[in-house]
Amino acid sequence: DRSEIMANPQEELKQLAAQMGKKGTFIPAANKLASMIQTSYKSSDAALKEEFFATTKRAAHLLRSRYTAVGFWRAGKGVFEAQLEAAEGEAAKCKSAKEWLELAVAEVGATEEKDTAAPKQNTTPSNASTDTPPSRPGGVYQEGGFPGAGLGAE
Repeated sequence: DRSEIMANPQEELKQLAAQMGKKGTFIPAANKLASMIQTSYKSSDAALKEEFFATTKRAAHLLRSRYTAVGFWRAGKGVFEAQLEAAEGEAAKCKSAKEWLELAVAEVGATEEKDTAAPKQNTTPSNASTDTPPSRPGGVYQEGGFPGAGLGAE
């Protein structure tokens, strides 16, 4: 029940920490944590703020030790950005969140730089958009709508 979960954010943070411990649920859990930090951190009491921070610290630990792929780091980056913004005025938490965010930015940036520097193994011209399929020459489709239906000997 969603209202029950929202009524007990400490329990939800514990569940998120457990979900982050599994590779298959790390990214959605990290995204949920970032969202919770953005919406609930500033209005939370000191004990709950510590829980938020401990869960964020857990994400940082997992990224450094187990989940090194860029997708995990992108999710972590969102958590660290949220924590840094929410903990404004809390020097120790801001210092840690800033360090974690710098690590995430470096990891995401290094991977993206490698991706753009590596030769791509596709036949799309470099100036073509990869978001849209290549256009078909006119007249390729017959009324039946099958690609190539009109290309054979007649």
